[in-house]
Amino acid sequence: VMNTANNSFLVPDCPENYFPVPEHDSCYRLNLTPLNWTEARSQCQKDGADLVQVDNYEEDSYILSGFRKHH
Repeated sequence: VMNTANNSFLVPDCPENYFPVPEHDSCYRLNLTPLNWTEARSQCQKDGADLVQVDNYEEDSYILSGFRKHH
């Protein structure tokens, strides 16, 4: 969400253990526990979230850089 007063992004209010990505108005969490797809999605859904779908290299790089900053 854009703050039109100063052309900056508003930081979303993320659940515990999630980090914000204001440009996407999203929150992400890195789970290091090995899970299969079904288990991983179920875990996300317990938090009211879902698995991320990465559509291109730029998005992938952006998300990975966020993980590196927050972990």
